[in-house]
Amino acid sequence: MYFKRGVLVISFSEYQDLASELNHHAYLYYTLDQAEISDLDYDKKYRILQDFESQHPHHILPHSPTQRIADKPLTSFPPFLHSSPMMSLNNIFNESEFLSFYKRLQKELNQAQLSCVIEPKIDGLAVAIRYENGILVSAGTRGDGKTGETVTQNIKTIRSLPLVLKKPVSIEVRGEVYIKKSIFNRLLKDQFANPRNAASGAIRQLDSKITAKRRLDIFIYAGDKTLVGSHTETLKTLSELGFPVIPYVVTAHSEQEIFKGIQTLERDKSAFDFYTDGAVIKLNQFSDQETMGYTQKAPRWAMAYKFKSEEAPTVIEDIVVQVGRTGVLTPVAYLKPILVGGVTISRATLHNQEEIQRKDLQIGDRVLVHRAGDVIPEIIAVDQKGLQRRPFVMPDHCPVCGGPILKEGVQHRCMAPFCKAQLKGRLLHMASRKALDIQGLGEKLVSQLIDQGLIKALPDVFKLKIFDLMQLERMGEKSADQLLKSLEKCKTISFSKFLFALGIPLIGEKTALSLSFRFKTLENMMAAGFQEFKNIPDIGEKTALLLQETFQNATFKELIDAFHSLGFVLMEDRVSQSGPLSGYTFLFTGTLSGLSRAEAELKVQEKGGKIQRVVSKGLSHLVVGENPGSKLEDVTKRNLSGAHIQILSETDFLTLIHS
Repeated sequence: MYFKRGVLVISFSEYQDLASELNHHAYLYYTLDQAEISDLDYDKKYRILQDFESQHPHHILPHSPTQRIADKPLTSFPPFLHSSPMMSLNNIFNESEFLSFYKRLQKELNQAQLSCVIEPKIDGLAVAIRYENGILVSAGTRGDGKTGETVTQNIKTIRSLPLVLKKPVSIEVRGEVYIKKSIFNRLLKDQFANPRNAASGAIRQLDSKITAKRRLDIFIYAGDKTLVGSHTETLKTLSELGFPVIPYVVTAHSEQEIFKGIQTLERDKSAFDFYTDGAVIKLNQFSDQETMGYTQKAPRWAMAYKFKSEEAPTVIEDIVVQVGRTGVLTPVAYLKPILVGGVTISRATLHNQEEIQRKDLQIGDRVLVHRAGDVIPEIIAVDQKGLQRRPFVMPDHCPVCGGPILKEGVQHRCMAPFCKAQLKGRLLHMASRKALDIQGLGEKLVSQLIDQGLIKALPDVFKLKIFDLMQLERMGEKSADQLLKSLEKCKTISFSKFLFALGIPLIGEKTALSLSFRFKTLENMMAAGFQEFKNIPDIGEKTALLLQETFQNATFKELIDAFHSLGFVLMEDRVSQSGPLSGYTFLFTGTLSGLSRAEAELKVQEKGGKIQRVVSKGLSHLVVGENPGSKLEDVTKRNLSGAHIQILSETDFLTLIHS
């Protein structure tokens, strides 16, 4: 080490030592919260490292602290193949369900007492990370459990995660990426709905410089099971290697101890600097885990105990009526913003006037709110009546267009045919991914186009010219040109997607596909009558009557003629009578993550398979998504009684239809 023209020059060996020293200080600071040197001294050493690398770019170490951020943005994420399935956990919600789980473990393991661990369920994003000879080489998201996305550069931006381990071992670890409460509340709460969305979006940024700005963190909760014999020993080994391991882990040996551990985590969760929505209970000994085994999607030796939804008091500042694409008026409560479960809530849907009256809600009341299913904001009840509370009354006329209102059951509907609110809703629906998928046509642009009179009916969007778009706020020539190209591309579309895009009440993706398969063309469908519609599976009398009235309506016929005159070409949805799935019948349960239910069913039919709606004797395959319903339990019972219905995960299903 010497100076040359005022610049400190170091050898490659000294550079290696300096990289290791800086990684050590980063571990002390970000993982242990124990700094040994000042920020100024760290920055000086970091600058020396940068100077060496700028002069010797071919000698840069992959675990150098400068490599936490890539120089150039990626163009896409390559696939990441998991070494073993990266499963999710089944959920339980109360003490009774926990006891059932515990007693099942006791029975199948034939043990009176079980060694279990309880740890917080981090509300983050699951990832897998690989090290070779102690150096971080790759990382990927969960994806479908077998294949995720490679996000190595973004993972490297996490300062608490070591780029090089304390021992030169080769290992794959699993962890949860999250954002600390303190970081989110100070830097990001005005930009994102919640920390999980911010973390998830950051991991999937093509530019790691943007990821670095989110200040991500990570907890490692699993590693190589061959190294030791239990989960607690694994965490100890991982910590010794330099990983930030999952905190607040408790070992318990009875159902009482375990449930006490769960209650303690739920009681103390507000004090943690991370968001948690539950506790994970798992068998500690790996030998016990192997004995219990796995289902298609989850380990049988672990469960996630979901905490009760967090409640918080706030005030109803106003109740405003919104008008949807079908004309239905929906009252929405505007709330004094409140943080609930890591999410700022400022609005909650009240559904209808009867719901408001049932809960005795009035403007000015202090109410309790939570997130139903940890997602949807909901007012539970009045916490304290306001001193100057004002009742809400549904308007006599549409608040947007002034049109007449018709009461249908508990719903109020605007009957004006040219209501701008309905037109905005219908246009956004038509532009959505599951419909025409019009790229660049978002909510703000739709509002501008309709408010300025450029669009008065759905087909008008396909009549737009570049000079129409250029006069709009924040619309440049490039964006305008891209939108026009997207609109032109949408003119060739499948019959079912076009039908779904029209936004006819009661016509969702499934019904649109059923109509497409039955009638083949729009002309055949519009000539059909009530009985023909009613004979289609899943279409009842109400929907059949609606279809007949809609297709015989003169205004609707004019709408279809307008689309035809614009050059729309409707492609027939393909359904094969023969193919690799011919003779097989499929039923779906739960939520699919990679594609919609309608898209999945279409793929089956394209391969010659048939779709079933209920569990019955002729069923050959059950495809299970997230949060499956009673169909899974029914099929399991039938198989135990001698049936041979194959149960497929979403990954298995995708493999089958692409083979």
